[in-house]
Amino acid sequence: MIKSIYKKVVIALILTLTVLNFNTLQMNAASRTKTVTTQAELASALQNEQVGEIIIQPGKDTTFKIGKKDYNKNLVVYQDKTTLVNNGKFNSCNIIVKTTAQATKAIENIKKYHRSGKIALVIYNPQKGIVLPKGDLQSIASLEIDNCMPSIKNYANWKNIWIKNMYEGEFTQYGNTDTITVTGNLQGMTIVVGARVKKINYDQKEGSHGNTSWNDIKIDGSLDSIIISKKLDMMISGRNSSNIRKNLINRSDEDITVYFDGEEGYYLLNEKSILQKYTKEGFKVIYEDENYYYDFIDDTIEGLDVNTPEKMVKSEDVNSPVAGNEDKTYKYKEYTVSTGVGKMATVFGYFDEAASYDAFLKVNELRASLGLNKLEWNKKLFSIAETRATDLVRKYSHTRPNGDSCFNLLAENGMQYSHLGENLAAGYTSVDAVMEAWKNSPEHYENMIHADYKSMIVGCIIAKDETDKTGYKYYWVQMFVG
Repeated sequence: MIKSIYKKVVIALILTLTVLNFNTLQMNAASRTKTVTTQAELASALQNEQVGEIIIQPGKDTTFKIGKKDYNKNLVVYQDKTTLVNNGKFNSCNIIVKTTAQATKAIENIKKYHRSGKIALVIYNPQKGIVLPKGDLQSIASLEIDNCMPSIKNYANWKNIWIKNMYEGEFTQYGNTDTITVTGNLQGMTIVVGARVKKINYDQKEGSHGNTSWNDIKIDGSLDSIIISKKLDMMISGRNSSNIRKNLINRSDEDITVYFDGEEGYYLLNEKSILQKYTKEGFKVIYEDENYYYDFIDDTIEGLDVNTPEKMVKSEDVNSPVAGNEDKTYKYKEYTVSTGVGKMATVFGYFDEAASYDAFLKVNELRASLGLNKLEWNKKLFSIAETRATDLVRKYSHTRPNGDSCFNLLAENGMQYSHLGENLAAGYTSVDAVMEAWKNSPEHYENMIHADYKSMIVGCIIAKDETDKTGYKYYWVQMFVG
């Protein structure tokens, strides 16, 4: 089966499925993204089956209309001065705003036109504080916040809320939501009286801008639980702060330091989610409700003992990209993968930097043999490649497990580009094998020899069987930027 997507660039995909007799089944695919600035361009993109994602930006036209029809595409709309009448049904629809006025207009449109399966209001790079008006979107849409310096006050009800980066800003919750997930910087959060949040998940990415090690949260409203997936320190305050003590869940592999405002000393939340207060005599156990803890284990990591430390696991495949001998061991790392707004899955894998760099060198060898410029090893892209390789363990596609385009990672990390591409592969157990497969596929080969690219990165991850949902064990990604 062949699919195509294009954005001044071809992105390609190879899949190999290893069966018991070690034969392989291969599938090629590619995907396209199309930016439109007029109604005519929009109509053409809607009819083009090769276009998988449409980005609407105001240009010659500011009013865009979409008829009542199901489209197997993703839709991204920059609100700005845009008026969108969308009766279509898309796989996902993201509306990007920067001001209170844009957000208010977008919320009204979402309430009117909400046929798409997955809708999100995205606040990105606002210059001033934003107030989101009241509105019940809890059964319709989610909220995402990224690259945000000022503070945000949210009065609306949402399915879920994602806070990716707020830097110096503070987030105040007046409405209701099931889950707030924090994956980047956040100065502080307040849940006011009357607000209702079921769960807050702190899952900051390592290496985020600024300091993600400290989190302040004031709980005056209703909050059922806090899940902590990364090492950090917490300051908890507010009239209902005492109610959260038995509902703190530690999913990191380290003790969490917790301070309660107005109390002397501090608490430690250990790996089994047992809260202990530090006293002069030592640590005293405060809560030890392990049954409660296990109730919150995500079903996406069913069958894993999340309380055991990382294990050295012997590889049985001597042809693996990291192997030079059969005694090679992998130290698997735990990754958290977004499978939807507020939904997380755990993947255990070994990210093979040596194999990744070896594949990079072989691409440059190929380009040099054709008289083309050598590509730079882009350090900014390296963490993106690791993220994308991990995504593939959950969903082998150019669409990420949470429904976003693979291109979104570049924008989220501040990458500027005019040309970009992605090659994927799964099931290949060596650098030579995957390079040969890519070279033998026209779409993938075109990416590797594209003259407009300036830099690239390669990622290879070897999945641990228990969390390898797609079943190919070895996953590869090449990302190209020009």
